[in-house]
Amino acid sequence: MQIMKEVAKAYRNIGDFDNALNLYYNCLLLNSKQDWLHRVELLLKIGKVYRNYLMQTELARFYVEEAYRILEENGLHEFNEVKEKKYAVICLDTLGQIYRDEGDFDKAKEFFQLSKKMYGKKGGRAQVHEILMQYQKNIKRKILT
Repeated sequence: MQIMKEVAKAYRNIGDFDNALNLYYNCLLLNSKQDWLHRVELLLKIGKVYRNYLMQTELARFYVEEAYRILEENGLHEFNEVKEKKYAVICLDTLGQIYRDEGDFDKAKEFFQLSKKMYGKKGGRAQVHEILMQYQKNIKRKILT
């Protein structure tokens, strides 16, 4: 399965998003329900293709919210393992970015705050995204006035 993920990433990097998504979907089908962290990783990769490359925010949100649901089912706020925390932070940051891009700044802030709390003192990427969100909010306010 690792080879399939690497090939999917290569397709994604050259702009062949259909083949990238097909491989990620096939990996999901081959993945057992018990390997929940691997499912989260795949859902986040699919969400990334939809958000970052195809600009389909609703589909991206669907897959990333599913990853978040799986993380919550498996004790999101009690993670101690590095890999679990890594995917949790990526998921929280991505949800924050999606909601920020959709203009739901309150919900975005919730996810950025959760991410910072999980990441630790420095705040990680969430801190940067919060600053960008504030900037977007201010621009939107200026445009409306």
